[in-house]
Amino acid sequence: LQKLKLKHVSKRDRMLVLDMRIRKNHKQRAAPIFLDPSTSGTGTCPVAWLTRHLDNRRRQGATPEDFVFAAKRGGKVSPARIKELMEMVLGSAPECRGLKIATHSLRTTGAV
Repeated sequence: LQKLKLKHVSKRDRMLVLDMRIRKNHKQRAAPIFLDPSTSGTGTCPVAWLTRHLDNRRRQGATPEDFVFAAKRGGKVSPARIKELMEMVLGSAPECRGLKIATHSLRTTGAV
């Protein structure tokens, strides 16, 4: 998530597609990650949340080369801040309260 740029995120058939193109080790092509929108109707859908966030970033003047989650002074956001954002989103999702989800498990899930 630290290196995710706006150009890596697109929409296809109501899904968000995250395509970083290369794996962390820079030797293999990574498969795109497809995020389906939630049908729970709770308002905590990650696709809806990320879409709103991307719209806000673009309204603020972000370009395709800018990071999705930028630090206050530009550049990559810290892993600690990503963890805070993730906890904020999970805390607002009634179905996720009480779950222990770490940034590492999020990265591992994305890799799978």
